[in-house]
Amino acid sequence: MTPEEFWNKYTRENTLDIFDITCDFFSGELPREFLEKYDVVEVIVETKGHHVEAKEFERVLKFLRLLKDKQPELYMENFQYLDDILVDYYCFHRDNKQVEAAFANFMNDPLQDYDQFFSCFKKLLFYQHFDLLDRAITRNFNDVVESDKLWGNPEYDLAICKFYLELEILWKKSSTVFPEEQIENVMQRYGFDPDQEMLSTVEQCIFSDVCNLASPERIFIEDKRKFRFMLQWYFMKYMKTKGVGFALSGRIFEKMLSYWEGNIKKKKRKLDLYFSVQPKKFEKHLVDLTGDLFYDNKPEMVAALWGGVYIYDFLRSIELISQKTYDDFLEQSRRLKGIVIGQFYSNLWEYAFVHTWGRPDGVSENEFEEENKIFRKSYSFRLEDFDKFKKEISPELERIGELAGYIIEGGKQDNRAPDYSALERLFISSAEDEEFLENFDETEEDEDSLENFEEAEESEPAKIWPKTGRNDPCPCGSGKKYKKCCL
Repeated sequence: MTPEEFWNKYTRENTLDIFDITCDFFSGELPREFLEKYDVVEVIVETKGHHVEAKEFERVLKFLRLLKDKQPELYMENFQYLDDILVDYYCFHRDNKQVEAAFANFMNDPLQDYDQFFSCFKKLLFYQHFDLLDRAITRNFNDVVESDKLWGNPEYDLAICKFYLELEILWKKSSTVFPEEQIENVMQRYGFDPDQEMLSTVEQCIFSDVCNLASPERIFIEDKRKFRFMLQWYFMKYMKTKGVGFALSGRIFEKMLSYWEGNIKKKKRKLDLYFSVQPKKFEKHLVDLTGDLFYDNKPEMVAALWGGVYIYDFLRSIELISQKTYDDFLEQSRRLKGIVIGQFYSNLWEYAFVHTWGRPDGVSENEFEEENKIFRKSYSFRLEDFDKFKKEISPELERIGELAGYIIEGGKQDNRAPDYSALERLFISSAEDEEFLENFDETEEDEDSLENFEEAEESEPAKIWPKTGRNDPCPCGSGKKYKKCCL
């Protein structure tokens, strides 16, 4: 088959229908004309992508193995677009050996696409592949910190993860003796210099058999930084009872902390008010975590939303929040979880890590188990429409309890075409909402203002970003198809 004949088939026929033809074409030496004249990368990425959406995973694996064997240079030039699905696939199937193999190219060359490297790094974190993460940090940190390709402070994410990993290793060796000098020496290599307040609270909270947060209101008012440290270390120890390691629970806590700190600009002097969650603010926080057109960060949003329940279980267990604040959060989180499940039903299998963690106290065993079944069913369900998926999971919806209504609420907002590119996200879009949130930052922060806020706020379902199909005109106005432009 000539390059022109293949390209005509590729552009005119369904990618799924020409899979065998595509495999045959890529099994031989690719003609120079094809490499020079046509977009080869588009073909391999689209072939992978369409088959992933169709849940044809055996075909995906076959195609990627073929490329590695027959087109190794082409594969290595574009591994960041191919190996990401392998990390997802083998994490879901709990195949640790293959997870390591899938991540190998990212570890060998993290700078080929650092965003993809770190996206996979976080997926490994959520599945708690701590040994592999530790090796990646040790091997890749210098490349990251010395690179002039990266902006911001990407090395911090690696360094703080290393800090948490080292803390847990030392704690397992001796839960009552804190080798402060040892961890300082280790972290010096990673440019992470914990100060004395951080280290003293680590010793007090982690390397102690007693949870002693005496006079929390006073500490909160006088030294909020110390309070945050103590709360985080205690939470990380608490999460060990749920089968969650320090590195993961530390990450979960950080995402909730950023919400608390950014919630209202003025200082809050009452803990119950500080930990109170306002629905629209919390939705916006989750939206900010999902990423954008160019970076899909939904796994972290899911980790933060599902992980928040553990945090509020912990806060209630040490009596830092009232029963009402606790119940309000559980209700808000259940509603948002339902909407996420309903909107992202075809991709839930990619977030199945939340059911590898121990069940939160605030979630019933029945809800936890039925939700897990729904996530696993999405692995084989094609992106079609929510009504079909609802029928598929009807046994789980009947048994799952209150969450069922919220899942259906989220599904009702789904109007995707079959070729939609899975860029859906929670979205609060109206200028009125933004203006409301800005004005709220200027209100008085006491119990009365909180009550006024809750009364003034209309609980509004999270919305979905406007849809654009792969083959639709790109919304940027270029005149090209979306898949050949901004996608």
